[in-house]
Amino acid sequence: MKSISFKNFRRFADFPEFKFGDITILVGGNNAGKSTLQKALLLVFDNIRSLRKKVSAFNIFDNGFETPQFRFDANEFHDLNLGTFERALFTGSKVKQMEFTLQIDNFPIHVVVEPDANGEDLPVAKVALIEVKDAKRHILYTFNFNTRRMRVDFEQINGNGSPEFDKIQSRIEELRRKLAQEDDAFEAAMANQELEKLLKVRNALAHDTHEVDESTSAETDINNYLGVKGERRITSGALPGYIENIEAYTSTIGARAVSVTGLTDDEVENETDSSEEVWNGSEDDRANEQVLADKRSLILESASALESELRRPHVYYIQAHGVSQKMLYTIDDKNDFMAQAIHEYARRGVVRGSFTDIFIRKWMNEFGIGSDYEIESIGGEGYTFKVITQNGTMNLADMGMGTNQLMVLLLSLATIMFEEGHHGKDGGKSFIPKFIIIEEPEQNLHPRLQSKLADLISEVAMDDSYKFLIETHSEYFIRRTQVLVAEMNIESEEELAKQNPFKVYYFPAEGMPYDMKYLPSGRFENKFGEGFFDEASSAALTISKLERRKING
Repeated sequence: MKSISFKNFRRFADFPEFKFGDITILVGGNNAGKSTLQKALLLVFDNIRSLRKKVSAFNIFDNGFETPQFRFDANEFHDLNLGTFERALFTGSKVKQMEFTLQIDNFPIHVVVEPDANGEDLPVAKVALIEVKDAKRHILYTFNFNTRRMRVDFEQINGNGSPEFDKIQSRIEELRRKLAQEDDAFEAAMANQELEKLLKVRNALAHDTHEVDESTSAETDINNYLGVKGERRITSGALPGYIENIEAYTSTIGARAVSVTGLTDDEVENETDSSEEVWNGSEDDRANEQVLADKRSLILESASALESELRRPHVYYIQAHGVSQKMLYTIDDKNDFMAQAIHEYARRGVVRGSFTDIFIRKWMNEFGIGSDYEIESIGGEGYTFKVITQNGTMNLADMGMGTNQLMVLLLSLATIMFEEGHHGKDGGKSFIPKFIIIEEPEQNLHPRLQSKLADLISEVAMDDSYKFLIETHSEYFIRRTQVLVAEMNIESEEELAKQNPFKVYYFPAEGMPYDMKYLPSGRFENKFGEGFFDEASSAALTISKLERRKING
C-alpha cells in the first residue's frame, strides 16, 4: 500500500493523497477523521480484491457486462459493517457519488461508486467506473459501466538515438515474446525476473530524458468482448480478469475478417478458384486492431502483475477492543477478543523455541508481564491461559487489564508472523507485504508501557515486509518515537527521510491532516493542535498559578 485518496466518504468531501510510511501514526482528537481513513482503506481494498457481479441464474449474458457491486456491509476480509451507501456518503455532498484511489505498488486504482438502482439505503452500491494505471508499463485501463465502454491507452516510449535505451527496449520486447510462448515454469520465472529489472531501468531512463510521447488508444463497447475466451474471467469478478478480457477482445477482431470463396463459370471450366477477404467488423474494430496488434502479450503481462499485487498484500486489522478476564476462554464467543486471539495462536501449533514463541516470551518479559506462558486446550472448546512469573504461575484472568490488552496484541502479532513463514528457530523470511492496522494499542497501559509500544512496533518493522498504520491518543508513544529518531544520529534531513520508519500525521478538528515531519533532533517541524502535547503542561501551569495565588493571598 503506497497511498490513498477519496471524495465524499464519511467525514471528508475531498481527502487528498495520503502517503504511507513504514510506521504511519495517526493522532488527533475524537471525530477528527482517523477512523475514516482506516475504513476507507479497508473498504476499497476489500472491494477491489473481491468485485461481485449481479449475474442472471439463467443466462450470464442477459444484460451484457453486468455492473460490479460495491459492498458496505461485512465482507470476506474485514468485518467493517459501514451500513449503507447513504450512511457512508459525506453529509452535505451535492452529488450522489464517492471516489476512491488506492495505489498498490505500481498500480493506482481509481473507483467511482454510485447508489444502487434500488436506492441509497442499501448495503450495496454499484461501481460506475474503474480506472487502473500500470505505471511500470505506461498503460491506462478505463472501464465505464454507465456508458458500457472500455478504453485502453498506451503511452509510447521511443528512443532518442541512445544505444543504451534502444538496446534495453529491444531486450524487453524479446522477453515479452518469450513469455507469451514459454511453457516451462522455471524459464518463464527467470525471464520475468529479468524483464522486471529492465522495466525499472527503462522507465528511469524514459523519465530522465522525457521520452514518453503522446498515447495511442483503443476503445469499444464492453459488450463486444464477451467472447468464449473471456466467459470464465468475466463471471469471476476479479479485476485482472477485466484486463485479460481486453486481450480476449483483440483475439476476436481478426475473426471479423471472413474468407469468401466463389467460383465463376469460367473458373469452374478452368478448375480455378479465387478467394476474397471481406471485412465483417466496424471501423472501430479496424482502428483497434492497428493499436492492439502487438500489445497482446503486454496486456496479459500487465494483468498478471496486477493479479499478483492484489493477492500479495496481507492486510490485518487489530481494532480497539475491550478484554474479558475469564478462567476459560471459549472458542464460540466471537465477541471475546482475548478468546479469539488465544484460539488463533493456539491452533497454529507453534513449537516451543521457535521464532514466534521466543517473540512472545521476550516481549512478555519486556513489558513486565512474566517470563513464560502456558496454553491448555479444554476439549477443543476453549482454553486456559497461565502466565509464569517470579512469584509463581497465575491465571491471565487474575492479572490487570493492561496485561490482558498487551497479551491480545502480542498473540495477534505472533500469529501474523507464524502465518508469514516464521516457523523455525531462525525465524525464516517472508517477502509478502504485510500491512497491519492497530487501533489504540495503548488502552489500559501505564505511561512507561505506552512508550515501550514504540520499541515493539519498530522492532517488528525492521523486517521491511511489515508496514504499520497506528491510531493512537498516547503522547508517551509519540514521545518515544522522537527519542528513537534522535538516537539514529542522522544529521541530514534528506537522509533522515530515507531511513526514518516513522511518519506522524495530525488530524485537526477542522481541515486536512498534515505531516508533523521529524527533524534530525527528534523534534517535529510542525505543531500539534491544542489538547495533545500541550494538555499536561497546560494543567501544570494552571496548578502553578493557583498555588501562587494562594501564597500571595
